[in-house]
Amino acid sequence: MSKLCASVVTLLAILAVSPPPAQGQTQAWPQQPVRFIIPFGPGAGADIGARLIQDRLQARWGKPVVIENRPGGDSMIAIQAVLSANDDHTFLWGPSGSFIVHPYQYKKLPYDPSDLVPVARFSSTILGVGVPASMKIATLADFVKRARAEAGKFNSAAVPGITELAFDYFAHNAKVTTTKVPYKDIVQAVNDLGAPRRAQ
Repeated sequence: MSKLCASVVTLLAILAVSPPPAQGQTQAWPQQPVRFIIPFGPGAGADIGARLIQDRLQARWGKPVVIENRPGGDSMIAIQAVLSANDDHTFLWGPSGSFIVHPYQYKKLPYDPSDLVPVARFSSTILGVGVPASMKIATLADFVKRARAEAGKFNSAAVPGITELAFDYFAHNAKVTTTKVPYKDIVQAVNDLGAPRRAQ
């Protein structure tokens, strides 16, 4: 797999809806189970990251930490779930690109982007371009050369948001055209990539 020279920051985002405690009054947090809603299916990078620290957060907070996968809808299903929860114990756990790119991609959104506030960075992610090993492609330059020579024969799938935008920018500059294949759960794209290819 060749690495594409770009990175995104994974953020934890929360809808701040609860009023602050009265002056001079402090309130312990969390007071109930904390829920992380992930805009991808099990096995995605964001899902793995959340589960890696789930036990540590439970031990630190003294409350259960629940991880809920809500893939699909270009991350809007997960975002809507966070917003409709209307509490300060429900978080969106995923790439910042899950929501910061939406205003540039859509004329009308089912939510107000200003209702999501980034509060913490968990990790940085390196974007990569992967192809089946059977294609015998070793570098990104090899892929570009072959994709140009076989225009229209390649499909592509990317994590919605900044990753997809970055790939589109790369493809435009490299003069490479691929057919986008939408996935409800981007993890399935990796499974399909590794599946044996059928004879043509």
